[in-house]
Formats: sequence, C-alpha cells, structure tokens
Amino acid sequence: RKKALEEEESKQEALRKELEEVRGDFTKLQEEKDSVVSESIRTQANLKQSLQNSREREAELMTTLKQLDALNESKDQIAKAFQEAETRAAQMDEDLCSTKDREQKLQEQIKVMEASLAKEKEERIAAIKE
Repeated sequence: RKKALEEEESKQEALRKELEEVRGDFTKLQEEKDSVVSESIRTQANLKQSLQNSREREAELMTTLKQLDALNESKDQIAKAFQEAETRAAQMDEDLCSTKDREQKLQEQIKVMEASLAKEKEERIAAIKE
C-alpha cells in the first residue's frame, strides 16, 4: 500500500509539473496572442490613417483637376476672344483702307472742281476785262 501510495503521489507530482508547464505554455501563448492582437490593432489604425490620407490627397487632386479644367476653359475663352478681336481688327483695317480710298477719290474730285472753278473764274474775269 505504501508503495502504491508513493507511486500515486509520484504520478500526481508528475501531473502537477505537467499542469504547471501547460499553464506556462498557455500564459506564453496568451501573451503572444495579446501581442499579435495589439500589433493588428496598430496596423489597422495605420491602414485607416493611410486610407484617410489617400482620400484627402484624392480630394486635393480632384480640386486641382477642376481648377485645371477651369483654367483650360478660360484659356479657350481667351483664345476665342483674341481671335474675334483679330477678326474685328482686320475688318477695321479693311474699312480704313476703303475710307482712305474714298477720301482720295473725293480729294481728286475736289481738285477737279477747284480747277474747273478757277478756270471759270478766269474766264469770267477775262470776259469782264474785255
């Protein structure tokens, strides 16, 4: 009986040691799990922040793109206005040339009339003198 009791105590002692080892392993695994969970939470927070930063950057880029579109539209409007101004200037040049031509013709007509009047005046003066 004593031997059986000693064997039983020996078995129980071996089981206690094994239980302590299992508890130690469990504690280590629990600590590792907690560490992995903490790292996962940090990683998730970093990813969320990166996503937020990406969204903000995308919004900034969209604003810049809209500004560029507006600038291109303004550039097109300015180019169109410039083209219209060039067309008007060409028309004004043409009108000015026409006006100068008419003025020259009128000047020539005035000279002819003045010459005719001068001749008529001389003829009248000559007629009066006779």
